[in-house]
Amino acid sequence: MSARFANVVNIAYPIETALKLIFVVISPFNVPFTLLLAFLASLIGLLRVLKTPQFTKEYLAKFLQNNHGQNLLYISFGSVGFVNYIYFAPIVLFFVYGIVEFVKIKFPQHGFNFYGDLVRQNKFYVY
Repeated sequence: MSARFANVVNIAYPIETALKLIFVVISPFNVPFTLLLAFLASLIGLLRVLKTPQFTKEYLAKFLQNNHGQNLLYISFGSVGFVNYIYFAPIVLFFVYGIVEFVKIKFPQHGFNFYGDLVRQNKFYVY
């Protein structure tokens, strides 16, 4: 991993996680920019994972197989119609899991990780 890309990840990952946390908190209230926060968090996550966007079939396949890419499509559909908390629920679950992963990676000694490990071990049942 190049030093330049490592710096981008070190900056983008906390921003992505902060956007996810804000989304999780405000999603029950469905304020006007709720979907925008989810879109930005997923876009940053996608760019963090897949790196530079390319207009190739391989990149499109990676985009569609990546959870962040799937979220972007799901969020795009929601921007066209009516949304409520039931619509937000899958995104909230995915984002909470992402926050748990962030805490595990960035703060490995934190006491919260005990609960995060429970979520991580039961990911199938949580989803």
